[in-house]
Amino acid sequence: MVRDKKLSYEGATLLVPGVEASVCSVCEERVVLPEQARRNDRRYADARRAHDGLLTSEEIEGWRTRFGLTQQQAAQLLGGGANAFSKYERGEVTQSRSMDLLIRASSEIEEVRVFLGQRASLAFGPPQVWETVKEVDVAPARSTPKKRESAEVVLLKVKKALSSAQATNDGKWHVDDGEAELRLKYG
Repeated sequence: MVRDKKLSYEGATLLVPGVEASVCSVCEERVVLPEQARRNDRRYADARRAHDGLLTSEEIEGWRTRFGLTQQQAAQLLGGGANAFSKYERGEVTQSRSMDLLIRASSEIEEVRVFLGQRASLAFGPPQVWETVKEVDVAPARSTPKKRESAEVVLLKVKKALSSAQATNDGKWHVDDGEAELRLKYG
């Protein structure tokens, strides 16, 4: 069962969408299972964050993945401890206003990313922006082992080629893998 719940917080009533619970089919007793409780806690924390003008756990995770960072790398760049971003993203801990501003600044201002990356000895460049040109199921359920193997080889070849990609001023990534040029739109 999923319902919207009201939460009293700092004199305001917040609407928290998607709060989960289970109902016994025999006695109709309502219980919240451990995994549901974790998801609900995240929803309640995000409602409080939104009320306070802070990034939600989903927005923090989106920022981190947009720049291709692990949780540990994000903590190395911005501080907050080794497990800070894991806790922010799970809704267990709410980031401080200063951490929130630092995340926002690093998202919007290239010079901040360069500065933070240099201080942490990490590459922290432009966001990873991908456009899906065509989706292909490379390992369908009924494929043969040989087809799966060839798909993995193709993916490996593309990954290897992308590691030497260079952006040019025509809005494309150019990769010369020795056989052909691969062009992917990046922005």
